[in-house]
Amino acid sequence: MTLIGIVIATHNRRELLKNLLISVSKQKLSDSIQTKVYVVDDGSTDDTGSMLINEFEHVEIINGSGNWWWTKCMNEGFKAALADEVDYILILNDDNLIQENYLSTLLSDKLQLEESSIIGSLSVSLEHEGVIDSGGVKNFNKWNFKIDNYFKFGERLNQGIKGVKQSCILSGRGTLIPEVVFRKIGLYDEKLIQYGSDDDFILRARKAGFPVYISFNAIVYNHSSLTSIGRGFNNETLYDLTKSIFNKHSSNSICKHAYMYFKHGYKIFTPLYALITTAATYRNYFKRKI
Repeated sequence: MTLIGIVIATHNRRELLKNLLISVSKQKLSDSIQTKVYVVDDGSTDDTGSMLINEFEHVEIINGSGNWWWTKCMNEGFKAALADEVDYILILNDDNLIQENYLSTLLSDKLQLEESSIIGSLSVSLEHEGVIDSGGVKNFNKWNFKIDNYFKFGERLNQGIKGVKQSCILSGRGTLIPEVVFRKIGLYDEKLIQYGSDDDFILRARKAGFPVYISFNAIVYNHSSLTSIGRGFNNETLYDLTKSIFNKHSSNSICKHAYMYFKHGYKIFTPLYALITTAATYRNYFKRKI
């Protein structure tokens, strides 16, 4: 018997979470596979808790303070799942949707790989006509932290996109992690409060010798406008962009970028990297406006 713990963090997204949990409950799995869902509700005020109690009685609810943010929420979910001695942990976001064959497809691909390997999923936008918003990273440059993605920004899903590839980094949407990885390298880094902890975890896992892959066969559908990738579609102002650079909870946070580089780049160049990254954020903003 294989037990998979599905960990989801949420805050005031009752209807989106409900739709995800319904899609999770419809998964077609063999009798040898069992799942248990852990929802970490970080102080929702939209009756998420009542909905979970009344409609999803088999879900384990972990209540946060309202100030846990994503990384601590995920860690509390991981702790609960590991205490139940799960074999794998599957990470999903509360704004995701999956089709009924999703998990069986991901597991089928996983069984073809090394036992200790991590495998992620292709993430496709729900709002933008099947645009791929996360599809794995071919190469990662430690010097300048540049990544070489398998797919260009805005590329659309087509029937030719299939198979499993190695990946340097994975998003937190649809990543299946063996419990042994957590036992060896620990949980998410809570200094990365909201963004970056999933990237950091995969980089740490690779350094520890765990193989990492991306499945193009298993697809997670994502409300991309609600995630950091959505800035490429959103019409934000220059003022909002500037605020985000100094907001520790933002994907643009200069502190987040500097900390990630300090951990995984060349420490001596961290201040320079932070400045260059901030300049690039503004450059990309103006390019989108043209």
